[in-house]
Parts: sequence; C-alpha cells; structure tokens
Amino acid sequence: MPAYPLFKDGSLLHQYSYMVMPLAKRGSLLNFLISIPRSKSAAYQRVKYYLCSQAVLAVAALFEAGLCHKDLKPDNLVLLQDNEHQALLGLIDFGYCINNAGLTSDKRGTAVYAPPEKFQVEMRTVDPTKFDIFMLGALLITILFRDTPFSLANGNRCECINDPSYINYIQRVSETHENPLMFYKKWGSAPAYEDIRALNLILRMIDSNPIKRPSLDEVLADPFIQQYCAPMTTEVKKLYDSLIQE
Repeated sequence: MPAYPLFKDGSLLHQYSYMVMPLAKRGSLLNFLISIPRSKSAAYQRVKYYLCSQAVLAVAALFEAGLCHKDLKPDNLVLLQDNEHQALLGLIDFGYCINNAGLTSDKRGTAVYAPPEKFQVEMRTVDPTKFDIFMLGALLITILFRDTPFSLANGNRCECINDPSYINYIQRVSETHENPLMFYKKWGSAPAYEDIRALNLILRMIDSNPIKRPSLDEVLADPFIQQYCAPMTTEVKKLYDSLIQE
C-alpha cells in the first residue's frame, strides 16, 4: 500500500505520510452485516462462515508482514470486489497498528472488542498478537450473531469481561470441554444451528488469559477455518453476490 507525504504550494506540509487505499465500493463488513436478513438457512450460514475465515486470512496477512492491527472490528474490514486472490475482505484503518515482535505498553483499541488486559492496570505490557487474537474472536462473534460480545449497554462498560459469570463460562468450557452453547445464550442467542467447531474456536480465542489463547497459526489450522478458506461454492457465491449493495 503506497504512502504519500502531503504537499501544499510545493512545500512539504508536515512530517506525516498518508496511506492511500483503493475505494471500497462495496462498503464495510459492518454495513453488510446490518443489511442482510437474519436466516438460519444453510446457505446464509455458510456466507457467515466464509466471512469468518476471510477475516482470519486478512489478519494473517498483516501478521506475516510483522504487524498487529490492534483495532479489529467490522468497521475496519471492507468487502473487496472480485480479485485474483478471491479475497472477500480487506483491512483498513491502521492508526493503532504496531510491530508484533514483542510486548507493548500500547493498550489502545475499541473497548467492546478489546481483551481483559486492556482494563487491567496492573498489567503494564501486553502481547499484541494475543491482543489481536482476542479482538478477532470477538469480531467472529459479531459476524455470527450480529452483536458485540461485551456491549457498553451491559451495565459496567467492558469491564464485564472480568465479571465472575464470564470467567465461570470460560473456565467451565476450558476445563470440562462442555458444549459452549450456554455461553452464547448469554446474549439471548439460540445458536443450536451454528457450527459447533466455530463456537469452540471462538471460546479459545477469547480466553480471559492471553497465554491460553491460540496463536494465529493454530487458528489458521483449525478445521473450521480450513474448510471455509476454500473458494465459495457456486450456490453460496450467488447468494453472497445478491446480498452485496454496491
């Protein structure tokens, strides 16, 4: 992606450069999720699952470049037009982006998608890769249920990530491998029709302990992600194209 300095009347305006991105005519992932009808049909479910895998692939491309995004959310993913890589989603807004080589004291990131360590004063540094893994897991929840996992409307802002019920859900699932459907019903959802592999993967990604979260390589290797990394089937692609508002 090219970066350009800003000039005015032939003189350099200031020391910053600006990233110039192609116009995303199809809009953001957020707008897409808002606009599509709610449906439990197999084809609609697969559209969401392909978007989950594409979000993971977009973050993987950034990690491969040695960077972490630190502000993953549906607003910061755009729907791409047909391209040779068959990529559906592209990342934007790299204002919080940092090198992923080591720990950082930078805890910036949108609160409703951020991990518990953002709010823990005693934790002065964080692993940006595990920070992004949590945000990616929260993003996948939004793709599946069109709701943020830790809403500002929940009463105690996003500190509810650290509340006993959340920790109990996570611990119960991680220690007993309990079916995670009860965790998701916390938001009034009834996801019995969802792919259980997706739910299990997300629960690992949003573990309250960053050390226990999977690496991005482990996320990529998950059977759920692997299945939907392949190009869309003709049926699903036809439905996806019909849902896009250009």
